[in-house]
Amino acid sequence: MREKVTRRWRSKFAKFVRAYGVESLSKKLDVHSSAIYHWIRGVARPKPEHAAIIQRVAREGGIRLSLDNIYGHSSDLRAVDPAIAVAIENRKTRVAAYEAQRARVSAMSREG
Repeated sequence: MREKVTRRWRSKFAKFVRAYGVESLSKKLDVHSSAIYHWIRGVARPKPEHAAIIQRVAREGGIRLSLDNIYGHSSDLRAVDPAIAVAIENRKTRVAAYEAQRARVSAMSREG
């Protein structure tokens, strides 16, 4: 298990996140820190607008991060760890259930 966790932090993108700080980066991007940990785990990827900000912040710090560095991080992890696919499916299921619940509540409020 420790090897899996260690592997997550080896990419250029992950090293930048660690050096910059998850909390600092989450504030800069206006996202919850858990989103960044999802990116590091490989179960989610930054939105393009966030990736652009990450590139700019890295560049300001003298680090050149390409989109391949950012998005390749999760692709590389997914290629070597099939458990990530399970986590992604579980996440999609939770999101779909949440959205269905929101739609039901919204429909009920329009009716009532």
